[in-house]
Amino acid sequence: MLENYLNEATSDHPALIIYLLDISGSMAKKMPGTGKTRIEAVLDGLEATFQEMAARSSKQKIMRPRYEIAMFAYSDDVYDVYEGIQRIDIITERGIPELTLQKRTNMAFGFECVRNLLNKEIRSWTAEEKLRRPAPLVVHMTDAEISERYDNPVPIVKEIKNIEVPDGNVLVENIFITDSIKMPTSELAAFTGFRHGELLNNPFGEMLLSMSSVLPEPFRKTINKSIGLSLQKGIAMMFPGITPDFVRVGFVINGESGSARSPKKESEIWELEDD
Repeated sequence: MLENYLNEATSDHPALIIYLLDISGSMAKKMPGTGKTRIEAVLDGLEATFQEMAARSSKQKIMRPRYEIAMFAYSDDVYDVYEGIQRIDIITERGIPELTLQKRTNMAFGFECVRNLLNKEIRSWTAEEKLRRPAPLVVHMTDAEISERYDNPVPIVKEIKNIEVPDGNVLVENIFITDSIKMPTSELAAFTGFRHGELLNNPFGEMLLSMSSVLPEPFRKTINKSIGLSLQKGIAMMFPGITPDFVRVGFVINGESGSARSPKKESEIWELEDD
């Protein structure tokens, strides 16, 4: 199947983004050189992302939601934070969730819940929705301190990445919160990305890298232009959370899902929606 990833998010055909967040106890660790914990950096990144999505959905103080959001948090168990899929206007009204850190890291169970929600939701789409909606995006954040008592998440992630819609397969992005990974640079603007099979001197990081989708070329071009990054063609959607700024950008780029990539101007898109 040809993967285009060119469908634009509109209020009639919004982009679906599912967040899967690690709330194990290790997320309380401080990030080097900052006063922030890992989970605080994550919540800051989510807030910036939701604000950007709300801004993209608004014109002259009128919001026409172009994004639908679901969020699962996992430790020993999995929690449906927003109780299903919600529009971005509802999410911004509710605000950033309070997440209580727990103990272990049952990543596989978290991805099972994501897979089940995706299958159920896509089955409910009409033929027109399937044709015109952007391919769903799964954004997984973890510090990957996984207990061997739980199942391997890799086969479940493969199932998710094999789910197809006309715009392309479901995309999986991983944000790896860590202070122990091989980095070519610590400068955010100079970071070019990781490629599949790259050695990172971190087995968990290499596992997450293998689980990540290839960054679609339309996404890469839009991200580099709008955020000022230097991501290279063919990299994986795995971003290192080595500082709060890296974490924030790892989240903010998911707001590019379904963003306009055709020559149409923003005003023209709104006019089409008003018809």
